[in-house]
Amino acid sequence: MVGEVHTLAHKSPAATWQSDVESGATRLKVAEAATNAAAELSLLHLSRRVDWRFLLPDSTLGHVGYVGKVEPQLVQALTQFAERVAPVVAAESATAQYAAQYDVVVAGLPTHAELVQAVRNVRSGGFLYVETSGLFWPKNFTSLRSWQNTAKRWRLWSPQAHVRTLTALGMHGVTAYWCWPTFAACTRMTPLDDPAAHRFLFAPMATPKRLKRRAIYTAQKAVVTHRWLNALLPSVAIVATK
Repeated sequence: MVGEVHTLAHKSPAATWQSDVESGATRLKVAEAATNAAAELSLLHLSRRVDWRFLLPDSTLGHVGYVGKVEPQLVQALTQFAERVAPVVAAESATAQYAAQYDVVVAGLPTHAELVQAVRNVRSGGFLYVETSGLFWPKNFTSLRSWQNTAKRWRLWSPQAHVRTLTALGMHGVTAYWCWPTFAACTRMTPLDDPAAHRFLFAPMATPKRLKRRAIYTAQKAVVTHRWLNALLPSVAIVATK
């Protein structure tokens, strides 16, 4: 009976250690690449959150103050892309040296008093950016707290009410935009007072064929193009210069 002898090749401890080191280094590089890619993607998302800065005559944000219910993601984006970011000093405690010190003031769902406070703290030649919704947007009434918060904004019930108030407060170039679909995922900012933009946005060739989508499209067109329906809009941005 003939037997066969098989010789198994074993790696030396040094070779095994080197292989493990190389494998670990490769995994580390992959992990670092994934982390860097995630960081770049996060930074891209944050940059999209402040795309509205390109509506300003000067897109350099500089020293930014914020007031009202500003979304945390927006504050985070401002921290990344502005020189300095800080909450606006409360009107009752503000002194002359703190007033009108910001290059840009951001106001989130402001009440009338907060809007006045925001304007007061914009330096001469600076800019105001407001994120709000029409008072009668249905989601403003989903809970008791939302009812209470909405009631505080009754004087600013529509985009036009914001524009009139800001104009009366001495702001210039006040323009309201519909942000679609939301502030965070905005891909389109349509000026609400520009019929030409409305005709382009709601051109007949853009009308969806499916019944459900056509109904949504028709409702959006009515809400955007008729001022008295603008109070139903969910995401309205307003830009003004002092």
